[in-house]
Amino acid sequence: MTEGMQFVSIFIIREVRFLNNVQQLQECPRITRLYGGSLANCDFPIPGKFYSAKKGDEKPEEMLRSISIHWIIRREDKPYAAEIKEFENAMEDESKLKVDVIKEYTELLSKATREELTNYDVIFCTTSVATNSNLFCNLKMKLSGHH
Repeated sequence: MTEGMQFVSIFIIREVRFLNNVQQLQECPRITRLYGGSLANCDFPIPGKFYSAKKGDEKPEEMLRSISIHWIIRREDKPYAAEIKEFENAMEDESKLKVDVIKEYTELLSKATREELTNYDVIFCTTSVATNSNLFCNLKMKLSGHH
């Protein structure tokens, strides 16, 4: 294991311990983890989407699945879960895929993510995700009461 990997592992352990401690509080803030596209793509690959591998970006932590947005939006009780599952089942046969279907699917994922983010008080993410104006513009408007 390289020094960089040790640093990442220590960071993840600290993050998980912090989240576990916070969630035990009586008045716990609602917490979620938002991964960038390359890491979310590890769990739910999008045909035709390729991300360059970055040092330390192997895959999302399994311990954080219960609070990770790309898993949460697929839960049965979420408003877009059935539609997301339909797309994912249809995309299993890559020979029948069309660009417009993949585009529609990615737009659905974005919409589900944007809407789900409004349910949380704390969003853990990287700087590159936090500076995604398309993602957080809608969130800012909802939090400030503008629709």
